[in-house]
Amino acid sequence: MRALSIIPALVSVPAMAQTSQRTRNIALNWNRAVAAERSAKQAMEQFYRDTIQPVLDAFRAGEASMREAVEAEDSERAWIDAYEAAAKRLVETPAPNLEAVVAKLRIGNRYYMFNSEPDPDLLLEKIADEIMLLSSKA
Repeated sequence: MRALSIIPALVSVPAMAQTSQRTRNIALNWNRAVAAERSAKQAMEQFYRDTIQPVLDAFRAGEASMREAVEAEDSERAWIDAYEAAAKRLVETPAPNLEAVVAKLRIGNRYYMFNSEPDPDLLLEKIADEIMLLSSKA
């Protein structure tokens, strides 16, 4: 199975004379949410590389205890929570185009943000509305 790319893209913010303030705000808010998601992901990955990976490598080499390895992995929880919060904010941000909607669906699915039992998920309902709105503009 190939890995799906879920790197959301920044969009160009249209000039005021070319579009409505609402459309411009959607693009600006999307770009802010993308930047926050990327920043949180980079921080989480760097923490893993700099703090956790060396302990796990030492454990594999017999130079660190199991307890140290587990504590190192447990220390990542706050970074994971921060990333998941940023990803959730991105998924909740109105999408400026269909490509952004696809990124939202992939991120939401990857991080188990959708729960359709027993009632339809409100977040999925909002995304479906966005698809309808964006596809009518195409």
